[in-house]
Order: sequence, then structure tokens, then C-alpha cells
Amino acid sequence: MQPAVERLKKVLSGVTLNKPRFPVISNVDAEPHDDPEQIRELLVKQVVAPVRWEDSLRKMLSHGHAPFWEVGPGRVLRSLLKRIDRKVEADGVEC
Repeated sequence: MQPAVERLKKVLSGVTLNKPRFPVISNVDAEPHDDPEQIRELLVKQVVAPVRWEDSLRKMLSHGHAPFWEVGPGRVLRSLLKRIDRKVEADGVEC
């Protein structure tokens, strides 16, 4: 995956990232980030880092973020979310 890391790093170097309106929870460390340069670095790292999806969802839930929306066909992510917290409101939108 290292060639993909280098390619993504090159592509992202030419992209302007603005400070997000709300923090971005990274799959790399399951923490919120709002610094565009740090987000850029984390996007590159997530190519080879383990995905901390459950930790990321737990972080969002601990901050009171809900409901959740799954964008795309299927129910896989909603089903995984329900394993974490059966009470959380989640729906989907197919596009």
C-alpha cells in the first residue's frame, strides 16, 4: 500500500483543505480534529493504518452525536452500529 500512500500524499498536497465546521473523527486515532494540515496527514495515514471504526463511533456517541445516516446501498454500517448501541437512531439513504 506504500505506493498508494505516496500517490495520495502527492494528490492531497495540491488540494486546499479549509477548517471544517465541525471536528472530523479520524479512522486512524478515533479522535476529533479540526486542523486542516493534521487532517491531511491523517487521510494519508489511514491508507495503511488499522481502521478504528468502532472506537470512532463510540467517540461520537460519547459526545452525543446522533442520529447516524448511512449513505449508499445496504445496511452494513447501521448493523455494525446497532451492535455497539441498540438504542441509537440510524437510517440510510441510497444514492
